[in-house]
Order: sequence, then structure tokens, then C-alpha cells
Amino acid sequence: EDIKGVTAAACGSSHSAFVSGGRLFTYGSNKNSQLGHEDSEISSVEGLENVRQVALGAFHSACVLEDGSLWTWGWGGGFFHGVGAL
Repeated sequence: EDIKGVTAAACGSSHSAFVSGGRLFTYGSNKNSQLGHEDSEISSVEGLENVRQVALGAFHSACVLEDGSLWTWGWGGGFFHGVGAL
């Protein structure tokens, strides 16, 4: 599948992400649930629409939606990980 119209992109230590058509796509290592989905291949993060910006850390991910809301997931610096951990 060809990906076109990328409006934002980011790279973490072992995962990457990009925004296309307002949807967030992630791929790479998912050891700390930083992808937002189970597949290590390129997949969209379900439930997130109208994504404007994306940022990645070593073991976590964040994005800002058009409405200004901030979403984070992955390892939060402790023994908690996954959606809602940060």
C-alpha cells in the first residue's frame, strides 16, 4: 500500500509514526505498548481521528488532535504501561 499525504512524522528509539489523512500510523517495537495496537507492522491507531501532531520517546508515544487534546501511551517511566499509563 502506498502512503501519500503525510503531514507529520516522528521516530523513537525503536518505533516510528506518521500522520496521513488525519489518521496516526505506527510501526516497530511494541515492547511497552508504545504502538497503540498489537501489530509491529504499519497499522493505524484505532480511535484516534483528526491527528495533527505526533511525538515519540524511547518507549512512549503522544499525539495532539485537531481539537487540542493530548493523547499518550506506552511506558510511563515506572512499572505501568499501556493506554492510560502516562
